Amino acid sequence: MKLPEKINGKWVLELGNDQLIEAEWQLHQAFSRIEVDEKKATGSRYSMLRGSAELVDAWQRWALVSTAVRTRGLNPRYRRKTAAN
Repeated sequence: MKLPEKINGKWVLELGNDQLIEAEWQLHQAFSRIEVDEKKATGSRYSMLRGSAELVDAWQRWALVSTAVRTRGLNPRYRRKTAAN
């Protein structure tokens, strides 16, 4: 799925459930890759909200779509890490 440069509520509302889940997965993967790189670069000083503009932007894009997934009562394609994992 091709994601737009700017993600907004109007775009999210136009997506069907399967499209929304796919978009959320792609955005989560992108955010996770950037986050891993930031954690490697900063070590114990890592703070997501003090990260690069790229990291914060990736988080914001994913968070917007992730919220829509939860609001629709859908399940994301990835498994969230818990204390037991």
